[in-house]
Amino acid sequence: MSLIPEKATQDRFGTYEEVARNSLAMLFDQDLCIGCRACQVACKRWNEREPLYEQAGRDPVAELGREIAKGKEGYAGAEIVSFTNPQNLEAHTWLTMKFDEFGDGETLQWLFTRVSCMHCVEAPCVYGCPTTALWKYPEGPVVVRTDLCIGCRNCIETCPFDVPRMNFELGVVEKCTLCADRISNKPIAVGSFKGDTYNPQFEIKNIFPYSSHNLLEPACVETCPTDALKWGPRNEIVRMAREKAQRIGGFLYGLEEAGGTNVIYVLKRPPEELGLPKVYKERPSTRTERLVSQFNALGLAGVLMLGVVGAVRWLGERKNRILKNNGKGK
Repeated sequence: MSLIPEKATQDRFGTYEEVARNSLAMLFDQDLCIGCRACQVACKRWNEREPLYEQAGRDPVAELGREIAKGKEGYAGAEIVSFTNPQNLEAHTWLTMKFDEFGDGETLQWLFTRVSCMHCVEAPCVYGCPTTALWKYPEGPVVVRTDLCIGCRNCIETCPFDVPRMNFELGVVEKCTLCADRISNKPIAVGSFKGDTYNPQFEIKNIFPYSSHNLLEPACVETCPTDALKWGPRNEIVRMAREKAQRIGGFLYGLEEAGGTNVIYVLKRPPEELGLPKVYKERPSTRTERLVSQFNALGLAGVLMLGVVGAVRWLGERKNRILKNNGKGK
């Protein structure tokens, strides 16, 4: 039996509405987060990501203190001097918790914000990848296949959340996978890319072999001690998010951004006050169609304008010729 699909096209797993309705999702509840960073540790351990300090001859505690003291450019380009550590995402850091301090004295309030991939239902990075190295799984994850990545950084440019990071040692892009190897039950990951971007051909491979750890929660969700991270069917997560936001007078993020994501936040302050990117609400395909239509309309308007200018110029030249000829006839 051949592993090549009959029509040699990407495995279809549903329309936008079907995927949004049937996929899984994560809820980040800022009201319950205590900034313990257990999720960061779990992410590093499960995905075998390297720490940001060198073990030999250095004191990691002292290094951490120096990082906190000097501060670096933070998420979405904001200058941050805080206890956020690491200060931003990078190739070996797929999740970091941003620390924000509001008020002073008795009004002092600490808020902790998750910074990681939002796993868009209709991911613009997938559209932007020329080699199909980025894949959207039916369960929700958007995953980078590093064996297909050519390091072109198109996904970095198209991501509205400023998430993918370049691994300069390997020449590929890396980011959070939403623990696809823990939660996926359909092996649609692929290899042996053939054809072109518009008519891709794949050999279906089971990248994540079934084992005892399949169908688990993402590592960060499983390790959260305060239940600030929840996992379940997206429609249920959306219901819970709306209910909690209404109860605390909070703000939703990810429900509509980029057409909707598989990671949804309930925040205690507006997203812009927490340094989260302001993202368009349209689905990427709808946005692209609109922009192309506008571009085409501008192009047509330009052609018409050139036609009008040309006609006016021709009429002016014709009038000058007639006047010149009439002058000679006198």
